[in-house]
Amino acid sequence: MPGPDHDENPDIDLDAEGEDEFDEMDMMDPMEALANFLATDDGETIATSLASLKDTAALMAKHMEKQNLILVKLLSAVSNIKGCDCKAAATA
Repeated sequence: MPGPDHDENPDIDLDAEGEDEFDEMDMMDPMEALANFLATDDGETIATSLASLKDTAALMAKHMEKQNLILVKLLSAVSNIKGCDCKAAATA
């Protein structure tokens, strides 16, 4: 039993319709598709996230420097209190 012949089915016209529909379809630019894929709904991209992380890391480093300066001042103030034998306690 042979398969169906395409000439017998008038509803299928592969030559004319298929090519016209493909030509009329709007193809999305691959770079635009990638940009849409890598962006959030708010418009934030990987680049803006990394820039934000850089700013946050710099701010954290600045705060840690201030905290260390305060801790050094506290330690020197505590070690200068009379009656504190910090050196003897450290060697024991």
